[in-house]
Amino acid sequence: MEQIHLHNLLKEISSRLTCPHCKDKINIQNIELKSQHKNLCNFDAHCEKCNNTLQINAVVESKPSENAQKMNISSQIQEEKETHTAITESEVKDIKSRLQKSQSIKDLFSK
Repeated sequence: MEQIHLHNLLKEISSRLTCPHCKDKINIQNIELKSQHKNLCNFDAHCEKCNNTLQINAVVESKPSENAQKMNISSQIQEEKETHTAITESEVKDIKSRLQKSQSIKDLFSK
């Protein structure tokens, strides 16, 4: 990724990002690129007010897809303390089974 693209990405993140804990704005100086591979970037953002650290994952596209344009920016931000695990095969089978048995969307959420 070119330096100018990275700088523009940091400016965009900083302009939209507020700390989820104290709602203070995150300054561009407090956003650090942790890793990059092809079009995937991982950043740490530090809130000076409450000392919270956020992990930000960004996928950079030269021409954003329609889905990427619609994506809610807050859904792209995750707190450092969250733990995410892969979906297991049994969970996939359970979901598939529920979908096949459901008569409506309401049925999916009533169990």
